[in-house]
Amino acid sequence: MEEQKSVKDLVNENRYDGSRDAIPTPPNCPSCGAKGTELPPRPLRERGGAQLRGEGSLTMGERGKLFRKHAPALLSLSFRNNISHINHNVNSQSLINVTGLFAYLLIGLFTFINHSTHLTHFRKRPAFTLAEVLVTLSVISIVAAMTIPNLVQSYKKKEVETKLLRFYSVINNAIALSEIDNGNKTTWSEPNDFTDAEVTELGGKSQLDAWLIKYIVPYVKITKKEFLSTNGIKLYFSDGTALRVNNSHDMAFYINPSCTKPARCFFNFNFAPKGGTYFGYSKNKGVEPYNFNLNINNAEAWCKKKDEMMPGQVSGYAYCTMWIKQNGWKIPEDYPYKF
Repeated sequence: MEEQKSVKDLVNENRYDGSRDAIPTPPNCPSCGAKGTELPPRPLRERGGAQLRGEGSLTMGERGKLFRKHAPALLSLSFRNNISHINHNVNSQSLINVTGLFAYLLIGLFTFINHSTHLTHFRKRPAFTLAEVLVTLSVISIVAAMTIPNLVQSYKKKEVETKLLRFYSVINNAIALSEIDNGNKTTWSEPNDFTDAEVTELGGKSQLDAWLIKYIVPYVKITKKEFLSTNGIKLYFSDGTALRVNNSHDMAFYINPSCTKPARCFFNFNFAPKGGTYFGYSKNKGVEPYNFNLNINNAEAWCKKKDEMMPGQVSGYAYCTMWIKQNGWKIPEDYPYKF
C-alpha cells in the first residue's frame, strides 16, 4: 500500500506558490484541498537579511538586473524634472548659486532612489553597491557639467540687462531733475567752459569735476568719487555699479567696476544734447548708448566687429550698447561676447 504523503510533502513537490488552488487534492484525503480547509501558511525564507514571501519573489541578482535596466530612465526623469524647475527659477528669480544648484541635484538623486525602492519591491532594501553609487555620481557630474554653464550665462545676461536698464532710467531722471535748476540741457556749459574761479567756487578739483558737481552729482545718489589717472572721474552708485566720465560726451557704465572687459563688464554711453556733426542721434536727448558717427542701422554689424576700429577710430564694441537698446534692453541671442 502506497505511503500516505502529507500536505507539506505535496506542497514541496508541486512548488506551492501561495495559491490555495495550486494544491491538488491528495489521494485518500478528499478534504485536504476543500474550500474552508486550513492550509499551511505561505513559506518564509530569508535572503540577504530581508524576509521574502513565496517562490515567486525576486532574488537579489534579479533585483539588481531590474534596477540596472530601469535606472537610467528613472534618473533621467528625476533630473529632468528638477532641472526644469531650476531653469524656471533662473528666468523668474534673480539669484542662482552653486549651493542651491547641487541641492536640486541631490533632490533628483533622492527621488531616483525612492523610485527604485518601489520598482524592486524591497521591504528592507539593502545598501547600493559601490558601482551603483559611482554610476549615479557620474551621471550627476555629467548633468551638472551640461547645465551649470548655461545657468551661469543666463543669470549673468539677466543681471546685465537689469542693471543697464536701471542705469539708463536713473541717469536720465537725474538729468531731468537737474534741468529744473539749471535750465534746458542743451544750454548747459561744457567742462572746458568752467573758469578756475567757478571750479573753486563749486569745490571741484578740475573742470570736469566742477561740471559733474553742478549738473549731475546732486541729483543722483553717489557713494564714492574716484579721480582717474586719465583725467576721468568714476562715480560709484549704491548698487555696486559705477559711471566713468571722461568728458561731457564720453561715458562708460560699469556693471562691475573692477572688471575691464568691454561690452561685458562696461558699456559705452555718451551725453551730447546739442547734437552736432557726429552726435546727431543724441540731439535733444539725455545720456544715450554710444553713437559717435553712427548710422544706428549699423549698430549690430559694428558691435560684431568687436575690437576692430570703426569710422572715427572707435572700437566696434562701443556700439554694442546701442544694439542692446534696440533689442529692448535684452542681450541678443547672437551677441558676440560671452558673460
